[in-house]
Amino acid sequence: MISTIGQAPTKQWVRYVFYLVLAVCSLQALQGIDFRGYLEALTQARVQGLETPPYPTISAKNGDYFQSPITTILLLPLSYLPLGAGKLIAALYTTLGVLYLLSTLKVGQLPKTIAWALLFLFTHALSDAYLSLNPLFLTAVLLWASHRLSLSITPKDRILSGFCFSIALALRPFPALLLPFFVFSRQKRKVFPWILFFSILVFFMTFVLLPNPIRWWQSWFQALPLYRFAADVLHPTFQTPLSLVARLSVLGFCFPKENLNLIEGPLAFLYSGLCYFFALRLEREKKPDLAFSLLLTCLYCCFARVWACGFFYCFPFLVLAFSKTRSFWPLVFGLGYALLPQWAWPGDQWGFLMSRMGLQGWFILASLVYAWNWVRNET
Repeated sequence: MISTIGQAPTKQWVRYVFYLVLAVCSLQALQGIDFRGYLEALTQARVQGLETPPYPTISAKNGDYFQSPITTILLLPLSYLPLGAGKLIAALYTTLGVLYLLSTLKVGQLPKTIAWALLFLFTHALSDAYLSLNPLFLTAVLLWASHRLSLSITPKDRILSGFCFSIALALRPFPALLLPFFVFSRQKRKVFPWILFFSILVFFMTFVLLPNPIRWWQSWFQALPLYRFAADVLHPTFQTPLSLVARLSVLGFCFPKENLNLIEGPLAFLYSGLCYFFALRLEREKKPDLAFSLLLTCLYCCFARVWACGFFYCFPFLVLAFSKTRSFWPLVFGLGYALLPQWAWPGDQWGFLMSRMGLQGWFILASLVYAWNWVRNET
């Protein structure tokens, strides 16, 4: 590979460096922190006959089990395998998701400056996708696959589109934020019945495969509000726009952390409203990829407690926006973000920059604002 790099055109350097980054990041799957916790909780519940859901009840801490009953069923077969085999399967799915996004978005055809910018911006998110093996990343891939399949005139592809969306909804409930678009959009309206069909089908699967499914659903709904105690919004891994607002409110203006929903809710509603307004306009202008990619950013920007791998919800939007510019600014944002890995800084200093300042989040926000400005010009 070193010999090939030495003889390759300059543009090929980005590709080979990406392969190297992908290989190094994939080694993080050996830890698979979140995935390991899921299987441990599921194995314990399975030993007890799945009669007692492993959800927290009164309080919650980082690492507690919050996966839905549907996700539980999808993960259950892996709990019968050795932990290493389960991690390998999850890592393979993650790698296939990465390669799918790269191919369907034609990242290989981007100008080299933009390719470098995207590599710098998403290396941390890529590393986190393997480190956690969290379904968050696969949800983003499934949603983009659902969108691309919905553009087809073939009935089979529309059925697959509805299936992909329903599985994404099963893995994470917040893609429901995108459902109205499948009603408003003339093209996607044909997929909506299939989303309902598969979602209902998967829901009733829990009544077949889980003992006492009503208890599982009740326990899950009761556990969801406790998630805010398990995931501290000021944790360094949260670098979303809303987490920056939370830092400014709590650390700057001493706003009570427990009342942040009074700020987060209206801001999320405002952002999603703007996305829907522009997305519907872009749909009318026959720009469906840009329309859906804009909406997809809602799942990162409208929630403060989203892990680093959740940044991939913005990946299609930034690919489409950056590909239309010759500016050097995307490279500046990406390089600034890339200079802030945890291993390169003293622990206390890095903790201050990430937890209190949210410095990575500011580079992400700058990238999104730049991309938004391009969309405004397009419409």
